[in-house]
Amino acid sequence: MDIKKIHVPAMNVEMRWRSADIRAMCVRNEWYTAGDNNDYSAMLEYVDSHAPEKEHIYRVAKDILDHSSDADLYVEAIMFVIANEVVRTFYKNGVDLAAFEEKYYEAYQLDWMLSHGWALKDAYELIVGLAAENVDENPGEAPTTGEDIWLHAERAREAFEYETGFGSGSMFACKEEFLGAEFRDRDYMEHLFAVTHAPEKDRVLWYREVYGEGIPNPEDPYADAVEKLIEVLKAEGPETIKAFIGDDVPETEEGIRRAILKVYSDMSEDEFLNTLKEHGLRQWFASFVVDGRYCAGVWAKDQEEAEKEAKNRYYDADFGELECVDSKFDHIEDDQDNYLDPLD
Repeated sequence: MDIKKIHVPAMNVEMRWRSADIRAMCVRNEWYTAGDNNDYSAMLEYVDSHAPEKEHIYRVAKDILDHSSDADLYVEAIMFVIANEVVRTFYKNGVDLAAFEEKYYEAYQLDWMLSHGWALKDAYELIVGLAAENVDENPGEAPTTGEDIWLHAERAREAFEYETGFGSGSMFACKEEFLGAEFRDRDYMEHLFAVTHAPEKDRVLWYREVYGEGIPNPEDPYADAVEKLIEVLKAEGPETIKAFIGDDVPETEEGIRRAILKVYSDMSEDEFLNTLKEHGLRQWFASFVVDGRYCAGVWAKDQEEAEKEAKNRYYDADFGELECVDSKFDHIEDDQDNYLDPLD
């Protein structure tokens, strides 16, 4: 086998564990049967407040061992199970988030100008006008070297961005304001990704590093169920939400939604289905009979050939979510608007 050198990008490794998985592990293996509720709760809280590093895994494993009645159990065995069945490892490409922020701040500036009826030429002329005005008012400061020209132009740009703008206070937000507002607005960023034809990796990076949740997956079979669960949790009230996501409940509706999605992303399929049941949610299937018409336009020498081509087109047609359970070849029409009965 040929072994080729490949470039391995800088990777960030993140390890996570959840008290719910530790609890399930203990139940599955019949561990922690010699401890009381206070001990058990304290151990689970420790898991939630510490990263799954070697020291913390050992402390949890030792705690389980000390409160278990299995004489053959030993701490290394518990650590092995925790590391292989509970701890999850995530690999992420190392990214320059500052460069990413700058890239989309510049895109936002262009988008803002276009949406307000301004073009790059307008900004250029205003900045040049400020630079010329400064020279007229201060002839002694007229630039004479390349470096002077650069500094003079930079001062004019800053005056344009932070003082004059496009007139009457009309100006895009500064970078700090953008990063705290539009850059964290999902709908706006989806718009910006669309108008800039952003690569998919940029969307994935934004959702993961900025928005704080996995990128929406339209093929997720439980996408609708998650949204319904969010609706139900909010309707059941703050205590239900706190029980689901923890004590640190965000203040905004969007923050709560993101926190719920984050918990969902860490759930196994069985855990999620059980959660749905706990909140009274079941899956239902409703069928509708839909009257419709499919018209196939084909080119043929005669009616027989036209019907054959049209039927082939019909058999290959994609009706989306509609399921074709019955159909009838109704009629065929020629290019002279003559309605003809099918030949067979």
